[in-house]
Amino acid sequence: MDEQQNSGAMMALEHQSRLAERLTQLFAEYEPSFEEFQWPVESMRWNELAFAILETFGSELHARAAARAMSELDLLEPRKLARVAQTDETGEDAERGQFILGILVEAGFNRRDARLALTTLCEAATAIEDRYSGRVQRLLRTHGRTLVENIVDELELKELDREQATRTIVRWLQNVLNLPVYLERESCRVFCHEFQTTPEELVAAADELDINVALVDELLERWYRVREEIELPEASFAGVESDVG
Repeated sequence: MDEQQNSGAMMALEHQSRLAERLTQLFAEYEPSFEEFQWPVESMRWNELAFAILETFGSELHARAAARAMSELDLLEPRKLARVAQTDETGEDAERGQFILGILVEAGFNRRDARLALTTLCEAATAIEDRYSGRVQRLLRTHGRTLVENIVDELELKELDREQATRTIVRWLQNVLNLPVYLERESCRVFCHEFQTTPEELVAAADELDINVALVDELLERWYRVREEIELPEASFAGVESDVG
């Protein structure tokens, strides 16, 4: 029984690894055309929330400088900030908290505002860590689905059925907000079939890779178009041969 469980776990890990590798390849292949995506990498959204929190306690200039420095030093990760909130006065996490306070003061915050800013950052990070496993896109996706449903209800697009209306609004919100919600288009279905995966596993892989699922939608659509362009000429040529024969 244990051997079967271990074998199943190994197969699942290999599957996740292959899926992540394929998404990484697609991301690298199409990265030069990402200009329309303000948030291709989801951690950028969390960094922007950190900036907004810091700006509440200081100037825009000081907040941006501090957020940039913390990001470059890998101090903004929700998991690490949540541990700072839970620490006592000693240990690595306490030292990290003191280091962050030093960055804030150096950026121009007074000590009182620096402490308030750090406390608020840690509160937000703890909520994201506890409720969404440190993935801010999961927070946005949860509320994004509700937003989609509410807009579909309010617009009452009578010429569209519910599925068509939902796809229309999802596409709109992807474009105007880079909202991390996804469409199950034909490209997604074909990709999932070829790689023996599911949309849910695809979203989980995107989360692990820190990729916006709206961007994954676009990556799969471009992959699908290229795939069709390769296959269509072959099909057409085969048809000609058949007619001639």
